Amino acid sequence: MGWWQIDADTLARSRFVLSPMAETFACLQLMHRGGAAHPGEQLWLRTHLPAYRALLAADPVTARLVRAGLGRWGSPA
Repeated sequence: MGWWQIDADTLARSRFVLSPMAETFACLQLMHRGGAAHPGEQLWLRTHLPAYRALLAADPVTARLVRAGLGRWGSPA
């Protein structure tokens, strides 16, 4: 591992990117757990959780794939 030291101008010209896959995985974890980690997620979860659960109930193969894909992250905290 290395140590990078940058100045304020370099930092100001930098761009930070969120990974769409990381965001998708985090949303999938949240829906699988069924509990919001903070208040900002509660409305989103209330909106999308019923359809997620209905999809898994209607398609057991998808439900198993989701559980397998989440692995240890799919377990309740």
